[in-house]
Amino acid sequence: MLRVPFEQWRDVGLSGYGFGGGWRAGWRGRNEDRDVAFVDGLYGTGLRLQEWGSVLDVELLRSSTARLFAGLAGGSVPEGGAKEGRWYRIPRAVLREVEGYADPLEGSRTEVIRRARRRGSYERLAYLRVVSGYNTRSRVLYVEGGGSLSVGVLGPDERRLLFRRAASGLQPLAVWLSPNGLPKKVEGWEGHVHRGQQESAAGQDGGRRGGSGAAVMPSAYVPALVRAQVVARGPVHDA
Repeated sequence: MLRVPFEQWRDVGLSGYGFGGGWRAGWRGRNEDRDVAFVDGLYGTGLRLQEWGSVLDVELLRSSTARLFAGLAGGSVPEGGAKEGRWYRIPRAVLREVEGYADPLEGSRTEVIRRARRRGSYERLAYLRVVSGYNTRSRVLYVEGGGSLSVGVLGPDERRLLFRRAASGLQPLAVWLSPNGLPKKVEGWEGHVHRGQQESAAGQDGGRRGGSGAAVMPSAYVPALVRAQVVARGPVHDA
């Protein structure tokens, strides 16, 4: 999928923009910083939905370190049977978007964590693992009470159970969180793609009525292209 139609679908379907460049009347977006960072990362890395959807914050470096950050994806058993993950590259622009989403003052991720703490949601979880440290070279997590875990072999469900103790309370290691503050299930992103399609179709119709003349990819094609972008882009980049 070409970058231009992808960005147009993202801006109209997930950010509430019209084809004239301004926000559409009546737009009621939620978690826009999260959704935009997620789809940009999915497009920019070429990772599978399961891999990018279950990434941990300890697996991402700061955006100032390099133009392209080389990471090792976990969260699924890659093709070929390897169980330690596979290398990929993530653009610095995507890392900046993730940092904005997780910003301690303005990011929506921080706010949903605060709400979850006030409700005591994390303490009520039946089972979780509290991480006390992480070795970036060996990619090993150290767990409270003893023991260690290699993040390269953890699946999505296991990753959703990882937390750390901060000064203000527990917080998930999972990057992508639901409005309730709990790690978002990977399959939940299908609904966001569908909603983005609906919003894009609404914006496209509005653009036609307004006579903007914008060249638009038919919105019905976009969700399938976003879901299948790894196939369309070919093999993942090697580090």
